[in-house]
Amino acid sequence: MISSDSNLLPSTKSAGIALTAGILLAFLSSAFYPGGAIIDPVEQSDFLAVIDVWTDNASLTHILTLTFIVAMLLEAYGFLGLFRLLGQQSGFANSALLFGLVTSLFTWGVFIVGMGMRHIVVHIMRHDLGAGPDAQADLEVLALTVYTAMAGVHFAFLAVSPIATMFTGIGLAPRFEEMSIYKLAPYGLILSGLVGIVHFTGAQQLQNVDLTQFAWTSAILLLFSSVCLMIVGVGMAQNRYELTGEDRYAW
Repeated sequence: MISSDSNLLPSTKSAGIALTAGILLAFLSSAFYPGGAIIDPVEQSDFLAVIDVWTDNASLTHILTLTFIVAMLLEAYGFLGLFRLLGQQSGFANSALLFGLVTSLFTWGVFIVGMGMRHIVVHIMRHDLGAGPDAQADLEVLALTVYTAMAGVHFAFLAVSPIATMFTGIGLAPRFEEMSIYKLAPYGLILSGLVGIVHFTGAQQLQNVDLTQFAWTSAILLLFSSVCLMIVGVGMAQNRYELTGEDRYAW
C-alpha cells in the first residue's frame, strides 16, 4: 500500500485542483464532441453515421479526443491525492476506499484506450478519402471493425466504473461528520454506483435493448457521479480536514 506520508503523492490541494479541472475539461469535451447533442447530432446506435460525423469533423474529433485523454489523466492525478487518506484507520471503509481508488484508476485507463481507438477510426477514414472504390470499401470495413471493438472497450468501462464509484463513495462517506454538500457528495457516489450497477446488469439480461436509451441513461449517471466527484475535488482544493489525511476520525 502507498503510505499516507509518501513524498510521491501530490498535495491534497494540487490533487483537488487537478481533479476539478479534469472533470470540467471532460464536460467541455463531451458537450462539443461531433455527433453529440450540439455538433451534428446523430443516433449513437448508428455506428456508420457516427463514424461519418467524426470524419467530417476530423480536426475537432482529434482535438477533443486528446482533451478527453488529458481530462482522464488529470482526474487520475487528483485521485492519487486521496491515497493520503489510507492507512490511518483499519476497517471496511479504509479497504473500500483503497479498492475504489485503484479500480477508478483502472477504469480511466480503459477509457483512455477507447479514446485512442477513436483516433485510429478517424485516421482510417481520412485515408479512405483518397482511396479507390475497392480500397475505400476495405477501409470502411476496417474502420467499422475498430469502432465495434472500441464500443466493447467502452462497455467494459461502463461495467467497472459504477463499482469503482460506489466503493469510492463508501470509503469517503464516513470521514464527514457534519452535514454539508461535501458529506452528501460521497453518498451521491454510492447512489450513482448502485444505480449504475443495476442499470448495466439489467441491460445485459434484457432482449432488444434500446442502445440509444442505454447510452443516454449511462451518460446521465456519469454526469451525476462526475458532479459529486467535482465537489470532492473542490473540498480537496480547499484543504478540508476530512480530505487531507488528518487522523481525527472514529470509523
